[in-house]
Amino acid sequence: MNKCPKCGAEIEGVFCPECGYKIVPKTNQSQANADSSHAQADNQTIPYSTNKANVKSGKGKTLAIVAIACGVLLLVGAVVVLGNSSKEAKEDIKENEVAVNDSGNEVKEIDSNSESQLSEQVQNNTADQNTDNNVESDTIGDSQEDVVSDSVNNEEQDTVIHDADDVGVHTYSLVVENSTWDEAYVRCINMGGHLARITSDEEWNAILRQIQSEGKDKIKFWIGAKRDDDNREYHWVYGEDMKYGDEIINTDSKYSGYWLDGEPSYYDESTSSYEDRVNIFYVKRANGWIWNDVPNDVSWIEFYNGSMGYICEFD
Repeated sequence: MNKCPKCGAEIEGVFCPECGYKIVPKTNQSQANADSSHAQADNQTIPYSTNKANVKSGKGKTLAIVAIACGVLLLVGAVVVLGNSSKEAKEDIKENEVAVNDSGNEVKEIDSNSESQLSEQVQNNTADQNTDNNVESDTIGDSQEDVVSDSVNNEEQDTVIHDADDVGVHTYSLVVENSTWDEAYVRCINMGGHLARITSDEEWNAILRQIQSEGKDKIKFWIGAKRDDDNREYHWVYGEDMKYGDEIINTDSKYSGYWLDGEPSYYDESTSSYEDRVNIFYVKRANGWIWNDVPNDVSWIEFYNGSMGYICEFD
């Protein structure tokens, strides 16, 4: 029987009947000691765990150092690769520069040849152009001379009408009515013709035959001739603007046989009138038809009143 180590009472069981102290059996004590040892061992695991963490931390640092080292190696490798690439690129650039220089020399040579050819071509073109200009200048000069000549000729044609071009026998209308010379001139134009211009013996004789055939030998007919008040040159008259022909019909020998003796007189003393128009009529003493100059209006003169007319010619 065991005694309570605390009060000394005899203990049969586990607890002291006197003080209640729990008595631990030896085996249990051994177990307790073992448990205590385990507890101490467990208490010692904390530093072990800490060491393990430290080991893990060391491994992490080592891995980091290794990673950094690998990164550095990769970087160095990249630099080396880039260096080699740079060298190769530089070599390529040099080769390209050489090729460019060679090409440039070729281009310069080509450009030089082109410039030489272009210069030669320009010189040739300039020479050809100068030749063309000279030819053109001569042509223009000739053309201008021709134009000037034609212009002068045209002006002459505008200002001078050649009566020699108005030849031949045409169609005639013998109109019997009182009128002034100016009125007769306008009426013939309105009919599509003009007062008769007699430019040849053939035409003169044709008109006289028509007068005889129509029985109008008593009529005094206006014909298409007049003069200006300030001179004594009678002309055939053309167109609405009354341009003069180039022949002076009162002095030209071609017409000397047509005028009555002493005509044109330019002034009639019996009527005190200036005469600047021409008519024709039959004169017994001349035994034929004659030309005579009279005023524009003769209707007031008894010799003409009631026996006047005009001859319209149609080309």
